[in-house]
Amino acid sequence: VCSSDLGELLLGVDDIVELSRAMGSPLDHNAAEDLHSAVGGGISMLQMVLAGAEHAGNSTVRPAVIEDYVRIQLLGDIANESLMEHLMRFSCTELATWPAFRDLCGEADPRRLLDDMEATGLVARVNDAEGLSFSMPAPIREILHDQYVSSAPDKARQFHGELAQWFAAHSAHRYTSLAFYHAVAGWSWELMDRLWSDGILTMVREDLALLARSLNAIPRSEEHTSEL
Repeated sequence: VCSSDLGELLLGVDDIVELSRAMGSPLDHNAAEDLHSAVGGGISMLQMVLAGAEHAGNSTVRPAVIEDYVRIQLLGDIANESLMEHLMRFSCTELATWPAFRDLCGEADPRRLLDDMEATGLVARVNDAEGLSFSMPAPIREILHDQYVSSAPDKARQFHGELAQWFAAHSAHRYTSLAFYHAVAGWSWELMDRLWSDGILTMVREDLALLARSLNAIPRSEEHTSEL
């Protein structure tokens, strides 16, 4: 078991096995690993999912349980509107490196903000070969992003555009594909055209699947601009 600087306990796979047994919804190691991959190690989220599984009479991770937890309980409990805004903004990207977060969060104390975001149980820090980054479990990120796009579409597009500019400026760190993805999501067509012209081979090497997703997301009215 580990904990964030200011947040709740974060559980590992073995801890989830023990928690599931204690809650009457026992999981084997493989199922616990799948659950950790789906929702992360935040104990509140895990308890909610396991409680829902118990009531459903099975131990599978049901998307509706995760969605109910995020939309009703967790979002309702975060009274700090500024913090909620930051969570939604950074749900726009699958990769949030420390330099990008520091440069784009717009706060005087980015480390304090990251502590507060992690304390919600929605954000987990990762130390890897690229340095410090953080991520949200995919189902949570998708729910938050859908909520952001539906409630504040202009703000969501603007932040995608800011991410596109940042990743394009740091493309030497293998971020060209991400820059292109965010340029499409942010309707930054001029930047999209430039990245396509200058970086198509790089993007193919970096992440062909992400490139395909980006191309599929381009509105038909814009496809001619890049001769795609």
